[in-house]
Amino acid sequence: MENLTFTVKPDSHPLWDHGLAFSALQEKVKGSSLSQSFQLGIEEAWEMTTQVARTLSSLIAGSVSPDQLGGIITIGVLTHGFAERGIIDLLFFLGLISVNLAFLNLLPIPALDGGHILMVLYEIVRGRPAPLGVQNIFQMIGVFFLLALLIFITYNDILRLMAS
Repeated sequence: MENLTFTVKPDSHPLWDHGLAFSALQEKVKGSSLSQSFQLGIEEAWEMTTQVARTLSSLIAGSVSPDQLGGIITIGVLTHGFAERGIIDLLFFLGLISVNLAFLNLLPIPALDGGHILMVLYEIVRGRPAPLGVQNIFQMIGVFFLLALLIFITYNDILRLMAS
């Protein structure tokens, strides 16, 4: 029996690896008319939205590490990398960020729009608004959750920045 030795080296990416497999656009899709271009844009936005939902469910399930989350520092670094690659790549990334933020903003987290929608639905079902004290507690929980998430994600960004 013969022993074999392999050297494994990860493939380098021009951008940080955050669990997002960004690569240069290999295929550019162009609609033959304005309406077809609009339809293709809607389809791409929907695909981005489903990717965000899958990633969020993977985070909850534990198959994606929370260490992969990135905040404002990561967004800045990635934006710079996409800008260096050209306006089309930059616009794609900005669209991706916009779709991500829109989706996350609609989650039923207090202090976000989704939390406000949840309170309105509660009011519709119950026939009257929740007591003011309950609304305040609901909003405070959301604010504390978002602040804790912001601190955690910024900490991840700083660690990632120091490691590179």
